[in-house]
Amino acid sequence: MQMRYCRRPNLAGASLAASAGVTCQTAKAVARDITTRCYSHGPCQADSFRCVAYWSGRFRKSFEVTNHALCSDGSRRIVWDGG
Repeated sequence: MQMRYCRRPNLAGASLAASAGVTCQTAKAVARDITTRCYSHGPCQADSFRCVAYWSGRFRKSFEVTNHALCSDGSRRIVWDGG
C-alpha cells in the first residue's frame, strides 16, 4: 500500500504517514488522540480508525511503551511513529 508523509521523520525518527483517501488533517487528529486520550492503554478508536500499538513485528499493550501505532479504517491506513 502506498503511503505518503504528513509529517516527515525528524531527528528522533518521529513521523506520520497516511494512505490515499486519508487527509493529513485527519491523520494529525488521529495522532493527537493517540498521544492524549489513548496513550496509556491499548487498542483505541480514534476518529473512525482503530489504532493498535505495534513495534518490531509485535502488537503491544500500550502506545506509551512503543510510541508506534498502526491505524486502519477499512483499506485506509495511518502509521504514527512518536519517535
